[in-house]
Amino acid sequence: AVHKLFAWYWATENSVNESEKSSISYLPWVESGLIELAGKAEIDTKYVQTRIMAILKKYKFKLLELGYDRYNAKTLVNELSSPKNKIKCVMVGQYPKVLHAPTVSFKNLIKSADIEHDGNPVFLHNLRNARVVMDRNEYQMVNKKECKGRIDGLAAAINAELVFSDAPPPPPPLEIHHA
Repeated sequence: AVHKLFAWYWATENSVNESEKSSISYLPWVESGLIELAGKAEIDTKYVQTRIMAILKKYKFKLLELGYDRYNAKTLVNELSSPKNKIKCVMVGQYPKVLHAPTVSFKNLIKSADIEHDGNPVFLHNLRNARVVMDRNEYQMVNKKECKGRIDGLAAAINAELVFSDAPPPPPPLEIHHA
């Protein structure tokens, strides 16, 4: 089965300004709408929450669970999982033992061409920056410290792969038989 991946990015004005001093500027991606500004110095979680809900509505996605890295996520997770939004948020530990299976699975999806994405060049940049490392227990994971640059979208995709692989299979489609 082909996995379909869609990527959305948010950044602060400060991080975009800082990127001007590095080897890759985010400004062209912001100007073309591939990265949305969501706050000056800190991410505006209300904005991100509003955008997530709008994306779900626009594309008619049925979001069963949302995987997240707990780093700086408490406010957004509380907003998304509120009775109003009703999104089940699942914390994904950022450790080799936890991330090994979804990392290997994601690598296999790429190798077998069983993944389609929306062509977002920011995600392609994340892929080019990634470095998979193996620890002494032979667990594989993408290690941010070993990477050449930002990999946020890829890290989110691997978190999603874990949540997806742990989810129960959907019920079979309704079959209608005519007499």
